[in-house]
Amino acid sequence: MPRSKGDLSPLRDIIITAYREQTSVSDIVALPKDKFDLAITDRTLYRRLQEWNEPLHQQRTADTGQLRSLIQDEFFTRGSSDSEILRYVRSLGLPLSKAGLERIRKDMGIFRRRTSAQLEAQLLQAVDFMETPSLSSILIPRLGRRSLWKHVLQVAHIPIPGKALYETFSQLYPQEVA
Repeated sequence: MPRSKGDLSPLRDIIITAYREQTSVSDIVALPKDKFDLAITDRTLYRRLQEWNEPLHQQRTADTGQLRSLIQDEFFTRGSSDSEILRYVRSLGLPLSKAGLERIRKDMGIFRRRTSAQLEAQLLQAVDFMETPSLSSILIPRLGRRSLWKHVLQVAHIPIPGKALYETFSQLYPQEVA
């Protein structure tokens, strides 16, 4: 025999008001526990909101130039992870979901994981960057593993794994690798 539904109807208006005011789900779930000693789960809350025809909040990502600029800056300048980028952008009050971030990042050509063909193309770009005569080419042989990766990421905007980059570097500059 299935369990009987807990009667949340006396709290319906309070729950809906709290939900519309963006009260955290954990705080809303605690309301029936405090008032009626009735424990409910997050899933029960969402199911009841649907039964009461209350539209569920969905975080929509507005793909704007400002958002793309923030993502690019956080990725290339600071080398931030997706979770760090999400936290930073949300702290600025911009709506951004994890899926939205991944979609925008991939659309911009910024990949966390890559195929062997993509890695090969990035390695060729990195070699071109390291061999191009410039101030960077004077600096590059003197950089350590982490500094080299950060320099290539920030200056050349090539999101390449540090290990693959350093292996290529050690082939180009064997005398600099101790």
